[in-house]
Amino acid sequence: MLMMGMLLAAAAPVRLEPSSKWIVDFGAQGCAMARSFGTGADRLTIVWRVLPVRDLTQMVTEQKAPDTGRRRSTARVAIRQDGDVAVNGEEVLTEAFSYGNDGVRRQHLWVSTNIFLALPARPVLRIQPATGVPTDVPLPGIAKALDAIAACNADLLKSWSMDSAKANHVEVPAVSESKSVADWISYRDYPQSALDSGLIGTTSIVWLIEADGQVRNCQVAISSGTPAVDKAACDAIIRNGRYKPARDASGKPVSTLQSRTIVWSLPSDWINDAAARKFSDKRWREWQAKARAEKSAAKP
Repeated sequence: MLMMGMLLAAAAPVRLEPSSKWIVDFGAQGCAMARSFGTGADRLTIVWRVLPVRDLTQMVTEQKAPDTGRRRSTARVAIRQDGDVAVNGEEVLTEAFSYGNDGVRRQHLWVSTNIFLALPARPVLRIQPATGVPTDVPLPGIAKALDAIAACNADLLKSWSMDSAKANHVEVPAVSESKSVADWISYRDYPQSALDSGLIGTTSIVWLIEADGQVRNCQVAISSGTPAVDKAACDAIIRNGRYKPARDASGKPVSTLQSRTIVWSLPSDWINDAAARKFSDKRWREWQAKARAEKSAAKP
């Protein structure tokens, strides 16, 4: 049994070559790029959504597969030079689910934007699930696609009247005056209409913190697909947002931006495997430590 596990862990990755051109979507709410890999039953489409503020990128994979419910696990995501054997990367939580009966299985992964910054000459993306066979996809042209996304995000911030805040050089970041930002949105904010309909989704929002510490602008960067849920996220931030303002190198208060991603779901909505439970426990401890640090920093 142990030998079988070792053989599975060492299984060669499935390599899927690009089968479409890059598509860049300059949406009114957010910027996305996509490309397909492989053909026929193996065809895999990956959508990247890069937040204008924050060092996270949302990856959504779409592939034909049976519906096995809403499941959480983990995967290791890395970009390496084509031909290299060593793969490091980072471990991330995965959420796999199906919509309706279209036969497409979707998977959400949130990865660090940093892995896309220092791209090798011939980049290959590897997604290694906690259990199963890894997938390799070559990414020729991704640097130009990312440049287009960066330009799109700059235009978005300008349209939201947030571009000047991003231009400010922040020496001391804005700090919540009371409870942690992680506590500003809870299940109490879940719209009843969405709960009654069993609607789930992920909302990413960006908000402007003025030089006086007040939140006066909040925008949806990645929609959950449910307007009431998206609105609830921004309403909670504007209602609860009170900061010690950010300061520049001279100590002058300046405006700045922050963002957050909210997963709208109930624990009973998901089947969590052992890897997901271990990962979530680790993240929860990290969030608690961060919340304590924020509260300590907010004390006079």
